Amino acid sequence: MLGLTSPQVKARDNATVLKRNIRLTDQKRLEVSLSFGAGTLYIKPGKKDELFRANLTFTRNEPTIDYSVAEGVAYLEINGAEEGKKDNEDKTFNISNFGDIKRNQWELYFSPDIPIKFKIETGASKNVLDFGGLRISKMEVSTGASETNIDFSKPNPIEMRRFTLEAGVSKVIIEQMLNANFHSFKFEGGVGSYKFYLSGPLKKTTNMNFEAGVSSTKLIVDPGIAFRAEVDRSFMSSVRVEEAVEEDDDIYVSDNFSINKPYLDIYAETGIGSFKIVRGR
Repeated sequence: MLGLTSPQVKARDNATVLKRNIRLTDQKRLEVSLSFGAGTLYIKPGKKDELFRANLTFTRNEPTIDYSVAEGVAYLEINGAEEGKKDNEDKTFNISNFGDIKRNQWELYFSPDIPIKFKIETGASKNVLDFGGLRISKMEVSTGASETNIDFSKPNPIEMRRFTLEAGVSKVIIEQMLNANFHSFKFEGGVGSYKFYLSGPLKKTTNMNFEAGVSSTKLIVDPGIAFRAEVDRSFMSSVRVEEAVEEDDDIYVSDNFSINKPYLDIYAETGIGSFKIVRGR
């Protein structure tokens, strides 16, 4: 049952807007599978009485929204057109019309009052994702040739057991990352520029794993956050770790590190490029 459903309406530039609204009633949790091709994707916190709301602007193939509930678990699958989506075999992209792509824009809103699992895949897109205050139990994000800005503008009220991010030829920025309240984080990067702003509360020792290819990877850690970092570098990579002591070969501990207090336990494998841990806000 999709709840309130608005009809498609014509928008400017021969685009169409598809609107959907699903009310929050007695659902216990939500699992989201999202596949977005090319264009601009927005995710934002929604209203408390709305499980999900969408405004999907498209120019060619109509996106599909499938929704079901089983034993209190709501399942939501959103799929876009083929333009700009990743090929499962070689992770290349099929982009047929850049004029149409520019007009593809999705706005998705999710309730802050129900636990959510996210599985998000995007193609040649710009992604602006604000998960502030959402109750996220698990998150998997995979991006293609994209620019992705993720913000945890408010703390996640529940623990996120696992947060994984796979990025292709891309630029990625994550703001206020520790507000995500994750137990472990794994990042796989290809060719690109990646910045992780590690601010927010650190309630427990947290594992972070980075695998970077031909890239510039930078971790900006709040001054009050302690860390231990092991960096497996290649001979073609540069490594810089600020306000830390190298206690062993390629193993660094921050000046405020204590084994008896919560800290970031960081492991990184670097390829060609740079890996930096710096202090800042």
